[in-house]
Amino acid sequence: MQRLIHKKSLTVLSLLFSLLFLCFPALSAVQDQDSKDIATFGHRSALDKSGGVIGNTISSYTFTDTNGMPVHMDSFRGKPLIISLVYTSCYQICQMTTQHLKKMVEMANESLGVDKFNVVTIGFDAMVDTPEMMSDYARSRGINIDNWSFLSTDIATANRLVEELGFTYVRTSSGFDHVLQATVIDQKGKIYTQVYGESYDAPLFMEPLKELVYKRPTNRGIIANIENQVRFFCTVYDPTTGAYRFDYSFFVGMFIGFIIISSTFFFLIKEFYINPRKKSS
Repeated sequence: MQRLIHKKSLTVLSLLFSLLFLCFPALSAVQDQDSKDIATFGHRSALDKSGGVIGNTISSYTFTDTNGMPVHMDSFRGKPLIISLVYTSCYQICQMTTQHLKKMVEMANESLGVDKFNVVTIGFDAMVDTPEMMSDYARSRGINIDNWSFLSTDIATANRLVEELGFTYVRTSSGFDHVLQATVIDQKGKIYTQVYGESYDAPLFMEPLKELVYKRPTNRGIIANIENQVRFFCTVYDPTTGAYRFDYSFFVGMFIGFIIISSTFFFLIKEFYINPRKKSS
């Protein structure tokens, strides 16, 4: 009896080893495919692709918001737009990138105004990033900002969008390897610049927004343009606090300059006009 059990045990072990060796080629193939995908993700080529789309106009897409309502890309025209691509099953890099973007958006809202620009986060893993998942993604990161929308889309739209944004990603065994970028779109829907990294200095994000919000001519006339120019130069980055603030030294300098010019002008009038008349009399 013991010999029969031992023989059966050997048979079971042989089968297990056979199955294990049969699985190795499949596992190896998966690993090889992942390695191949990662190998094709060249950082230099990815950055070249991302930078190469600057100046291009984004097409008119239709997305779905967290309430299941359609959102048209054209509805964001007229204001600068920040586009961030994520996949909701990412619990590390995407989370840190979104949290840093949240910090930048809050800073920009405080400095420039909530009504001056918009932000959209779009899930590029279309099969997974449903409106419900995008809603959970925003809620779990404590994001409830008026000018920030979280959007879903279908596979075909996602594929076209990532190409237009110059966004590179590859599937890996743990999810996706992708470029960390926030795309800045101008008021007319053209790609203005790209901001890279999971954490970046505030000026890299704020300065393009300032240029778009304050430097572009408006239809309200010269007074509005002067106001925008003043705001542009007076909204400055304070490295000691890591935030933007309105710098009143601009006005102080203007006032001092006005006093100096006025005093010089008065002195010249007095010397060349008033004093000669007194001498002649």
